[in-house]
This record gives sequence, structure tokens and C-alpha cells, in this order.
Amino acid sequence: MSKVATVEIIKNLRKHPNADALEIGNVLGWQVVCKAGSYKEGDKVIYFNIDSVLEERPEYEFLRAKNFRIRPIKLRGEPSQGLCLPCSKDLEVGTDVSEIVGAKHYEKPVPMQLSGQVMGAFPNFLIKTDEENLRNYTEALEEVKNESLYATIKLDGTSATYFVKDGEFGICSRNLRLKLEDENSIYAKMAIKYDVNNLLLKHAEKHGDVCIQGEIYGPGIQGNPMGAKENCFSLFNGYKMADKKYWGWSDIKHFCEKNSIPHVDLVSTYTHCPSMEKLIVFANKTMYINKKPAEGIVIRPLSPMHSNVMKKNWSVKIINENYED
Repeated sequence: MSKVATVEIIKNLRKHPNADALEIGNVLGWQVVCKAGSYKEGDKVIYFNIDSVLEERPEYEFLRAKNFRIRPIKLRGEPSQGLCLPCSKDLEVGTDVSEIVGAKHYEKPVPMQLSGQVMGAFPNFLIKTDEENLRNYTEALEEVKNESLYATIKLDGTSATYFVKDGEFGICSRNLRLKLEDENSIYAKMAIKYDVNNLLLKHAEKHGDVCIQGEIYGPGIQGNPMGAKENCFSLFNGYKMADKKYWGWSDIKHFCEKNSIPHVDLVSTYTHCPSMEKLIVFANKTMYINKKPAEGIVIRPLSPMHSNVMKKNWSVKIINENYED
């Protein structure tokens, strides 16, 4: 699960070049601007990640104008990515304090007319489409320093999961299982558009229970930042459900080409892992086909592998600092 509010260490404290009352520090892989004198080098802080949403508490009243959501901002010309508050308890670094401080991850809303009728909770035999931000796990780069990697563009829409288990086809949004018969939902419409039901049933007959995941985007979804003329689906994940073994990029391409299903665009490949700085620069330059800044990139090894740092499949996102949602 993505980090929301955790106990971390603030490092590299320095003067803000344009404001005497402000300082700049680093938490994990992020730059944070804070009031001068608030912290000392090496202090523990509660760090609220970008896209955290805080409860309406008196201590967070200063965030009311922002609907209590943490977004990247610039303060006197310097990027500030996330929020730091004092850590008053003797907690270990890395402790998740989200419930204590009243913080949760922001979920982009899907219009009611597109969201579908709920069948139940997201099944526990599936893996959610929850991409980790590399800046939260900078040490994960060491795990892939000798691996070949690929980067795909990150689409901004709503994620969908389609699966076949024990001969039964199912549909899920990011957090819920949806009813198949609700053909007004965007998730069911995309399944019909690309004949996903029949394709997965045929695939499962040969290869066993299967799951594919992708992004739905277009008119009426998150402001349609790509300017698509119709709603579309692009696949970014697939895995064999028996052992939750992820597909590699070649598997994704083969499945999509064979079944006429679009996949996310490949934007780069690497024979060895670039530095964090180079990946951030590249992410900041990515654009959609309409020449508007893309949300970012997703980086994965060409051959899937498990991350001991993230405790999940090695797959990370890097958000474009020029993107505005």
C-alpha cells in the first residue's frame, strides 16, 4: 500500500534562496519547504505524502482552502513536495501513523454515471493497481542496478481490473468488484468494446486463471487530459493468478497484439538503471499525444522481479512535476 503519513528523518536542511523565513529540507526522495527553525538536521518528522487527504481537524485548518489535500506546490520559487509536521511521539522511523494523524490516500473520483453498481469488496485473490512512488523508496534503485528496465507513460484516468477465476469472468474498479450486468458503467463498456470476457476465458482455458489491468481514459474521466475523442482502455499489467506471476513487457505486447487490445505506450528502455535524478528529468519531459504534460512514467524490469524494499512486485511511478491534475 502506498505511503500516506509516516515517521521519517529530515535531512540536508538549508536556507531558502528567496526567503529568510523559510528553509528547505529533504525527506526520503522529496524536497520540502518549511518554516525556518522548525527542525534540526536529523529530526524525526511526520511526513505527509503528496496526494494525502487529512481529516478536518483544527490543527489542519490551514489546509481548508486546499480541501485538506496535500499537493506539490512552489513556495517563493522552490518546489515543496509533501508536508512535514513535528513528531512528538517516540516512534521508529518508517512507522505508519496515517490513522493516528487522520490521513488517507486521495482517490480520484469517477462520475456516478460511469462508476458502475457495486457487487462487493475488491477480491483478496487479486492485487490492486497501487503503484509505488520511487521517491518514497529510493533504496529500491539498488535492487535493479544491473537489470534491464523499461518505461511506459502514465495515463491519468481510472484503473480497471478484469479477471477469470474458476471459469468466472469478473470486473473491478480500483477498490471494488462491480456487477457484470451494469452495462452503463465505463468498466463494463470497455469490457464489451474489447471483448475482454471472451478473450480472457479463452486465455484461461490454455494458461489458467488470469488477470489483466489497465487504465480507462477519455471524455468525462479526470478531465480527459490526453484529449481522447472516445473512451479507451490501455493495458499495463497482466499476471497468472495461480502464483500471481506478473507478465513481462514481451508478454504484455504479445497478448495485446494477439487480441487487438491497446497497451500503454513504451517511452524508453534501459540496459542498466539510470540515477534517480535522470529518471526525474525524463519524467518531467514526458508529454501526451496532444503535447500536454503527461502525469509521469512507470518503470519496471523487463523481466518481472520481487522487491524486498517495497515488499511487492518491482514497479514504480515517477510523477511529472509539470503535470497539473
